Amino acid sequence: MTDDGGPVLSTTRVADGFGPILRVDITTEIISRIKTLLARGTLKPGGKLPPEREFARMLQVSRPALRQALKALATLGVIESRVGDGTYISTSTTGLLTAPMDFMILMQAATLPELFEVRKTLEVEMAGLAASRASDGDIELMHSIFESQANHVRDPEKFLIDDLNFHNAIARSAGNVLFTAILDSLARLMVETRRKLLLTGDDLSNSVEDHRAILKAISGHSTENARSAMLHHLTRVYHHWEQAQRAATHSLSTPA
Repeated sequence: MTDDGGPVLSTTRVADGFGPILRVDITTEIISRIKTLLARGTLKPGGKLPPEREFARMLQVSRPALRQALKALATLGVIESRVGDGTYISTSTTGLLTAPMDFMILMQAATLPELFEVRKTLEVEMAGLAASRASDGDIELMHSIFESQANHVRDPEKFLIDDLNFHNAIARSAGNVLFTAILDSLARLMVETRRKLLLTGDDLSNSVEDHRAILKAISGHSTENARSAMLHHLTRVYHHWEQAQRAATHSLSTPA
C-alpha cells in the first residue's frame, strides 16, 4: 500500500507473461500492455505506477519509450501525475471518455446534428431510468435546480448553467456512471452552441416548461412520461437550432 492507502503495483505481477517488446511501434505496444494490466485487474483506478526506472525494467523497454507512452496516456486522461508523489491510474471515468470525443469535434469527425442525435438517444432512455431509480434526494436536487432556472429566464448565462446542472442531475439519478460521463462530454462539446441558442432566443420559458414536464414525470416515477417529455424537449431544442441555422444562412445570402 502507498502512504495514501492506494495499491502499489507488484513487479512480479507486471512482468509475468510479458517478454521483450518486438514490435516496431513501441509506444503502441507499451500502451497495449498497460491496457492488458487494466483488463486483468493488476492495475486499478487510483493505483500507483512504479517509478519510471523500475517500470521500464518490468516492461523491458527504454525509459524514453516508456515516457512517451505515459505522456500519451496522460493526454487521454488514463493516468495522472501528482507532483512529488508519482503517477497514478486515473479514477475519473469522465476523463477517460471525454478526451477522445473532444478530439472528434476538433477534427470535425462529428457534426452537431450527429451530437444532437446521440444526445436524444441517450437522454430519452436516461430520463426513463431516472424516473424508476431516482431517490428522494435526487428529486429534491432536481427541484432546487429547476427553481433556480425558472428564476433566471432573464439571465441567459445563469440559465445555461442551471440547464446543464438539471440534465446532469437526471444523469446521476439514472444510476449509471457512464451516462454521467458521456453526457458531461456531450454538454462540453455543445456548450457554445447552446449558449448561442439561449442568447438569441426570444423566450426561455419553453425550456422551463419542458423541464417542468420532465421533472413532474420523474418525480411521479412515470418511466414512459419521462421518456416522452425528454423526447419532446430535445426535439424542440433541435428544431430551434435548425431554424437558427437557416436564419443565419439566409442572412449571409441576402444582399446588404
